[in-house]
Amino acid sequence: MRCARLVAGVGLAVWASLVAAGEAPAAPTMADLEKALARVPAFRYGESRAALAEAELMLPVLARDPAQRKEIEKRLVAILDGEGTKDGKAFVCRQLSLVGSAAAVPSLARLLPDEAMSHYARIALERMPCGEASAALRDALAKVQGKLLVGVINSLGERRDAAAVPALARLAGSADEAAAEAALAALGKIGGAEALKAIAAVRTKAAPKLREVATDAYLLCADQLVAGGKKPEATAIYKEVYEGEKREHLRVAAFRGLLATGDQAAWDLIIKTLSTDEPKMWGTAAAFAREIPGTEATKALAAALAKLPPQAQVLLLNALAARGDGAALPAVLEAAKSKEDAVRFAAIGALGRLGDASCVPLLAALAAKGMGAEQGAARRSLQELRGKEVDPALIAAAGSGELATRVEMIRVLAARNVAAAVPVLLKAAEDADKAIRVEAVNALGVLADAKALPALVRLLAEARADDERANAERAVVAVTRRIEDKDAAAGAVLAGMGGASAEVKASLVRILARIPAAKALDALRAAAKDAAAAVKDAAIRGLSDWPDAAAMGDLLAIARSAGAQVHKVLALRGFIRLAALPSERPAEATAKLLADAMALAASPEDKKLVLAALAGIGHTAALDLAAGCLGDPALEVEAATAVVQIAKNVRKSNRDAAKAALQKVLDTCKTPAARQVAEAALLVVDAAMNIAPQGKATSPDGLDSDGGAGGDQAAIDGDPNTYWDEADGQKLYRLVVTFKQPEKIGALSILGYQHHQYAPKDFEVLADGRVVKKVENAQYDDNFLVIALDEVTASTVELKITGYYGNSPAIRELGIYPPGGKMLKMETPPPKR
Repeated sequence: MRCARLVAGVGLAVWASLVAAGEAPAAPTMADLEKALARVPAFRYGESRAALAEAELMLPVLARDPAQRKEIEKRLVAILDGEGTKDGKAFVCRQLSLVGSAAAVPSLARLLPDEAMSHYARIALERMPCGEASAALRDALAKVQGKLLVGVINSLGERRDAAAVPALARLAGSADEAAAEAALAALGKIGGAEALKAIAAVRTKAAPKLREVATDAYLLCADQLVAGGKKPEATAIYKEVYEGEKREHLRVAAFRGLLATGDQAAWDLIIKTLSTDEPKMWGTAAAFAREIPGTEATKALAAALAKLPPQAQVLLLNALAARGDGAALPAVLEAAKSKEDAVRFAAIGALGRLGDASCVPLLAALAAKGMGAEQGAARRSLQELRGKEVDPALIAAAGSGELATRVEMIRVLAARNVAAAVPVLLKAAEDADKAIRVEAVNALGVLADAKALPALVRLLAEARADDERANAERAVVAVTRRIEDKDAAAGAVLAGMGGASAEVKASLVRILARIPAAKALDALRAAAKDAAAAVKDAAIRGLSDWPDAAAMGDLLAIARSAGAQVHKVLALRGFIRLAALPSERPAEATAKLLADAMALAASPEDKKLVLAALAGIGHTAALDLAAGCLGDPALEVEAATAVVQIAKNVRKSNRDAAKAALQKVLDTCKTPAARQVAEAALLVVDAAMNIAPQGKATSPDGLDSDGGAGGDQAAIDGDPNTYWDEADGQKLYRLVVTFKQPEKIGALSILGYQHHQYAPKDFEVLADGRVVKKVENAQYDDNFLVIALDEVTASTVELKITGYYGNSPAIRELGIYPPGGKMLKMETPPPKR
């Protein structure tokens, strides 16, 4: 029934949108509605809701006309007063809640004492705007009891019916606990002096549970007084509860109310609360301290800071930081000197939100000399400081002063992304102190731009140690990545090559290898012939990692003629990678390139790389090359995988070649994994005829269908959008397919519910009761499994499933195929996911 309601709701929204857009095919008529309503009196849940859904769609549209609205109400009341089912009348009550008026009240009121119908009638009355509905509910107070009485009381509270207060006041003091609680809650919603008086009377003498309900209602009344501008009266209630109650949630509610009633009184209360020995209330007070507005409040809170207990100070410091009002800065600076670690750490952390440039010296010293949490707080605050004078202050501190402080300031400048610091950082990168130099270069990697790149390259060339040169190399790479003009970036790096040592040239070559520009590639080509081994090695490695096919010719030449084997291998692998990239090159040409690579490959690892690249090429030349590797035991699985993938790609253009290659896998390979992928592909390539739909499926295991599964035939109906499944977690599942006459069978296939999730895993295949195949730990290929069989003739094929992925062995489609030579094309749509 959930679905029916959803459909009706969606339909209503669609109908309304169509009407609004002027696109509804035809406006409903009263005759249409009458036809739908005629079926309502006999409706029972579980039956079709079509007529009710139609009525729900039409009723709001037709009721826009006042005259029609009255006619609709009259018809609904007639159904309510006549003979009919409870379910039908419940539907009518819901519709009357939308279109009903005083005319419907008597009929609804008569149902209020009815155990089965009271709820539906009451909700309809609750939603109707007329005074007669309120009167009917008040009258019902004397006619109902138990849960029906509680319901009527709740509805009067929802209607905020002030006329019900005397009756509710009597019920609030009654012995019926449920009715008393409901009456108190309703009085709280209604509010007003009389309701307040009744609630107060109960609070003074009620048992604890009822007193709690009464206090909730008391606070609701106070909230209404605030909304009505009667803050003094509300304040008295809030104070009474806050000072007299022990239950924390009630005190918190009263506390919030007090804050809403005044300005200075609010922050005075927060300070008073934080000064008490009630830690449970401190968090609440501090949370409210974040919310009250105004600088005066900030000043008052800050002035009280030092007088509070340490943990309360921490909470208030966090609140002051969240307020972000600089008026608290003097007090926070004082707190940063506290002997209490927690207070000091919180104050230092707050300076980032509240401080300005004047805080830089203090925070810099703490970042340089502090330890642990104190140092971490200082570093974070330095990064968070705001104000136009902050960055200049940080730059000045980075340029001179104690070494440890300068190091910290350089790090902060990088973290704050202060580009204006680059000149000072370039100078610092030549400092006598190594730590300063290293941090400055790191920061330049973050902040430098194209203008600073030549200077950074010079710093690399003049590096005093290998580790500093490596650091500068990383910085230059980072800068070149941000420069849009890659040729200009390459030019700046190349300018540093003249007269450089082999070590520096090697660094620059490694940088050039990361700049995708023609100028950089030309430089790598030249460097690959350099006499210096370090330069040559860097260049060849750079060419091997080049991002596009422009380097392929160079790599092939190196793979053929390099003196060092490592360079041959690097170049070959780079060549293979580039050959496999998407390109406009014809597939046959790519296959030829990979054939060249295969001829040069000396190790199984490199040959496997070629096979992996071949798998993506849909051409018979690639198929032949991959098939040629099937006889090598070291490459068997990879070659078979490549053959299968290529065969799938070429099957439409050359089915015979694809079949021949797959058959070669089966004839040559011994590895089960290699054979399995080929068997599965052969079914796809050969478009084998699935004879399973010709049979009848049964499950002689006595188990019930599970979830949204279809019957047994769903496993072989040729529609992968249906599936067979049975109760979860069983030890044995059986699925049998019976043919009218014996059939020759050469293979089965299983399409699981999901890949390795709800699918058979361990099972036996039986033909006429004889086990012909045992499968353990079945490995699916994209949720598809093929089981090759020695040819067998049988009238029944059975799966006895003892292991499964997920909670049960669901099957979307079980395929049964004749042996080779009897293949016919059959198209099966993919399952909906």
